[in-house]
Amino acid sequence: VLMSFRDNDINTFKTLVHPTEGLIFSYDGHVDPDDVKMTITEIEEHLQKNDEILWGLGDGSGLPVKNTLADRFKMYSKIDYLSAPQNAYNKVLTNGNTNIDTVYAGKPFLSFYLPPTDTYTDENGKEVIQPNSWKAINLVFDMYNNKPFLIGVVTDNWTI
Repeated sequence: VLMSFRDNDINTFKTLVHPTEGLIFSYDGHVDPDDVKMTITEIEEHLQKNDEILWGLGDGSGLPVKNTLADRFKMYSKIDYLSAPQNAYNKVLTNGNTNIDTVYAGKPFLSFYLPPTDTYTDENGKEVIQPNSWKAINLVFDMYNNKPFLIGVVTDNWTI
């Protein structure tokens, strides 16, 4: 999954999506019933139509976050989750507002955490790490014909 993100390879990605359940894209760590859910067929349709999708509302602003599926996929490719120094199986690595372990109870998931890297200049002119610039992704799976398939992509980062 992460290699398909890195390579911006949505064709390979589609082969990893659960064939009957489809996939839920969660805009932030808190999985919501209104999060975008798509079957493989719907993924193909959205790619073909290149239509804008409402992914969620911006934290703090409440403004709609809209872009195409292709653009959303490109956003995943811009973050190098493969080099995440922290990863875990069935363990959330953030202290954020996530409910992944209850929404997907009993489903295996992989977590990848990138610690803060953004910097700012403090009042003394010193460059310091912005502590809230961490990023994470959780990939949730379910079995089908004795193989794991992706049913959830839950991105997470610090929000207001």
